[in-house]
Amino acid sequence: MAASELFCKLAREEGLNVWFDNASLNGGDNYQTDIYRAIGQAKVFIPILSQDIEADLKESGENIDTFYSNEWRMAKENKEMVIIPVAINRYNLRSNIHKVFEDIVGGQRSGIELTYRCPEANSSIKAGYAKLLESIKNHLGLE
Repeated sequence: MAASELFCKLAREEGLNVWFDNASLNGGDNYQTDIYRAIGQAKVFIPILSQDIEADLKESGENIDTFYSNEWRMAKENKEMVIIPVAINRYNLRSNIHKVFEDIVGGQRSGIELTYRCPEANSSIKAGYAKLLESIKNHLGLE
C-alpha cells in the first residue's frame, strides 16, 4: 500500500483529518515551513518507511541528516504526539536504518507493517491497516 493510498483510506474512508504533503502542499508553498508546521500541530505522526529510503541514503552517500530524518526530529519535539512508523514495500522495521530512526526519537517505537511478506499478502495488509486504524483511534481517544 503506497502512502497516497493510505492517505485516501484514512481521510476519505475513515473521515480522519489527515495532512499529507502530496495532497496538502500547493505550488509556491514553502515546503519545509509547511511540513514542520503540520508536524508541530499533529497528534499522530505516521512516517511511511520503504526500502527506497535506505537506498536513497546509500546512493547519495548521506548520513541520516536528511529532510526526512529532520521530520522525525520535529515529531520528537511535539511531546503530545504519538509516532507510529508504517512499513511498506518490504521495509524491515528491524533494519539498521530503522534503528537510527528509533535513536532519533529516543527509543523504539512499535511499527505496523503494510507490506507483502507472505502468499496471503492482501489479508496481512488488511490486518496491518486494521491495527494502524485501531492505534490511531486509540491515541486520539476515538471509539
